[in-house]
Amino acid sequence: DRSLDLSRAKVRYWFSNESTNSLVFKLDEAGIFDIEDIAGTFVMTQGATEGTTAYVEISFENSFLPALGSTGELKTKIEHDPPSPFNELNDYSYKNTSNYVETRTVTVYWDGELIWGDEPKTSNTTMQSESDLTLAKGKVYPNSAVDRVTLKWDSDIDAMNNFTLMDYQGREFEVETTKSSSNKVKMHFGNVSPGIYLLKGGINGQNVVYRILITE
Repeated sequence: DRSLDLSRAKVRYWFSNESTNSLVFKLDEAGIFDIEDIAGTFVMTQGATEGTTAYVEISFENSFLPALGSTGELKTKIEHDPPSPFNELNDYSYKNTSNYVETRTVTVYWDGELIWGDEPKTSNTTMQSESDLTLAKGKVYPNSAVDRVTLKWDSDIDAMNNFTLMDYQGREFEVETTKSSSNKVKMHFGNVSPGIYLLKGGINGQNVVYRILITE
């Protein structure tokens, strides 16, 4: 018969992101809580299967659930900035219903331990937050691309390690690289299926990761 400190709880909604646009978490209704005390953080998944390339982790601050009480209705949204569509039908956590139903594809954690739900099956999965993917210097363009991109570094490129593409199942594909100027590298990855990929390699001793969209 005690209230629960929900700062110890986190909720994850697993989905497939079809765009390279920034992800935005929005909260329309917060139930009995204050809107500013609920946050959503996006984490990209490498190697995950079952309809997920990312999840949003919802956390609570200064939020307590009264004994025998209810949170009330929480309504959240995930959007792109600039706006672009999602394909919800291939999302691991999505349920095509307008009613409240019990689901085990939305997972709940208490002090970091899974206490409800089933995480998607993974193959050598590692996680990277949305901010981690933007730490690399330089830029890759065009994005989206068909079979090649150019990497422009912020300074001269003195050393470069091999680059690979990784899809959401953890499969890696070779990337051919040709240095076209002191700070530019042309990259060709041939015939790979459309989708979201991570372009990984090394420049001047620094590991870099870029998320790119490959189209037909």
